[in-house]
Amino acid sequence: MNKKFTKIFGLLLVFGVLLAACGPKAPAATEEATTAAPAEEKTCKEVSVWDTGFKFGLGYNLGNDTRRSVAELLASSVNEVNEIFEISVTGIPWATHLRYQRANLYPIHTTGWQEDYHDPHNWYPTYLYGTFGSYLNMPEEKVAEFKALVDAGVAESDFDKRGVIYAKLDQMIYDYAPYILGALPSGRHYEQTSVEGYYYNPIASGFYFYPLSKTAAAKNPTTMTELTIGEPETLDPALAYETAGGEIIDNVYEGLIQYDREKPSTFVPALAAEMPTISDDGTVYTFKVRDGVTFQNGNDLTPSDVAYSLQRGLLQGFEWVSPQWMIWEAFFDGVTDPYYLVDDQVRDTPEAMLEADPAALAAVCEQVKAVIVADDAAGTVTMTLPRPWPLMPILAGAWGSVMDQDWVIENGGWDGSCDTWQNFYAPSSESHVFSEIMNGTGPFALESWDHATQTITLVRNENYWRNEETGPAWEGGPVGPAALERVVVSGIDEWGTRFATFKAGDGDFIGVDKQYQTQVDAFVGEYYQWDAAADKHLQSTLDVFQEYLVGIGSPTTVGDGTGPFRLFNGHSGLSRTDVFINELIANPEDGGNVFIGSGNGDGNGIPTDFFANEHVRKAFNYCFDWDTYIADVLSGEAVQAVSTELPGMPGFDPNAPHYTYDLEKCAEEFKLATMMVCE
Repeated sequence: MNKKFTKIFGLLLVFGVLLAACGPKAPAATEEATTAAPAEEKTCKEVSVWDTGFKFGLGYNLGNDTRRSVAELLASSVNEVNEIFEISVTGIPWATHLRYQRANLYPIHTTGWQEDYHDPHNWYPTYLYGTFGSYLNMPEEKVAEFKALVDAGVAESDFDKRGVIYAKLDQMIYDYAPYILGALPSGRHYEQTSVEGYYYNPIASGFYFYPLSKTAAAKNPTTMTELTIGEPETLDPALAYETAGGEIIDNVYEGLIQYDREKPSTFVPALAAEMPTISDDGTVYTFKVRDGVTFQNGNDLTPSDVAYSLQRGLLQGFEWVSPQWMIWEAFFDGVTDPYYLVDDQVRDTPEAMLEADPAALAAVCEQVKAVIVADDAAGTVTMTLPRPWPLMPILAGAWGSVMDQDWVIENGGWDGSCDTWQNFYAPSSESHVFSEIMNGTGPFALESWDHATQTITLVRNENYWRNEETGPAWEGGPVGPAALERVVVSGIDEWGTRFATFKAGDGDFIGVDKQYQTQVDAFVGEYYQWDAAADKHLQSTLDVFQEYLVGIGSPTTVGDGTGPFRLFNGHSGLSRTDVFINELIANPEDGGNVFIGSGNGDGNGIPTDFFANEHVRKAFNYCFDWDTYIADVLSGEAVQAVSTELPGMPGFDPNAPHYTYDLEKCAEEFKLATMMVCE
């Protein structure tokens, strides 16, 4: 372990619950502030960041030790470069962490991104003006500059020409330094040797439990237990936009198509009876919907349910907070939320939508219904795009799930009328009825969700529609009800407890952050190594496996071949943990933002525009130690990310301009930076 890494100057503050109870509530507070009495005039002056110093908090979500380590490593380096710099590392419960992100309360924070579909376009919008880009609060003119190149990149079909555009975009990102890219790790998966049927799909939210089973001699042979961290934010397929919820949705709901086992860019029919017919110009998709499928409440699946589900998601919107922006982009040529078509001058809030012109609201709804059309008599759903777009991978995500229209309406959801959709726009996950209840067509049904223990239990759908007549989803796949009677997903944030549960045989899968892998490795008895040529894991021997680990600089003591755990290693991931920098931090009037201290450039906090200074952002990039992160946290099984996109994508260059760990340059940039102090 690198000695510098263990010397953490930042104070680890675990006070998420307290913040949730009495801290800033939501960005709406800034609206109230605009109607308050004018504040007294203050005298402000520009001061040196280096000479004045600063204090602030850096946030991560509790239970994710990789993100904690990234936060602590960055804080340690910055604190080391100048003794009057002080960053405290702050752990926050997951749901609260998401709220603080969206309220723009964090000065900087660590979070992760797993691509939705395998294309650069899923990374650049997300990072520059989408899900994570909205947290950066960059100036509008800079966002427009980035967006122009992003739009040019997705519009260009030629691989090499796209590459030129993305290379230019990468240079702009390097020059501006809006965030700190981490490292792209390869993956490990640990399970009990009693588990059967595991396979790896890098783009899946989590495990698809239908093909899995356990040996008869296993502890609890008909129940599969996954030991993980946290719990979902919502179980509404149209709103869920994180992997914890996506995993549950993928096992309870289904879409028209699904991934072909472990292949992230190949698809097979699910609720579609066959793959769609596509027009010669690539803009019209016609899906034949399966007959004889029922929802878990007994209602029949119809094409109208399919169309309604997608229409409901689009009109529910909630740009960047939900996944609907991807579907909007495909159907409306780059538009990412319904409010742009209603009135792009108003703020995208439920309140603003309710006050919009009724005629404009109805017109948008009719536009949505016109591009997704059900024909129950013919058994089809037809989708029309304005231009060719990667629609299939979008539909394969959890957000492509089909819901029972009658059931949604019975439970207080949108009634399908163009006069009422605005009442359901941008719902809050905390109070949203479909965050807690489910009714799908999938192989499992939701039995319970215990928030106190962060435990979700799924029960086998005894009437699952797949059978010998329909055939399996893929060759050799299962038919009929699942082999497992129950699936338990247990969120245990504390590593020691999670590992002890696994060792006791009370968990079948376990989430293991990189820094804890050596602890689990000692109990491994079976080894599977990723074979790139075969595109799958192949069983290995202990000697061969350890030789492979030596070659990549990873720890080499991996059990003795007799342990109770099985290890799958080496598969490349499609996710990354990065650090996002907020150029305009929110500081509500109703209690202030505890992450920014005094909220002033007086050495006891930071002003809200602290990170608007380019030299500050560059200093933080130079202060991140990738070598220590990869060696100590990721066990050597990773490479530094040098661009927003992934290797193999158009424009990717391993020698592209990128930051390296350099404390001297970090100090130089801080010495060039200034901030305002107001009295």
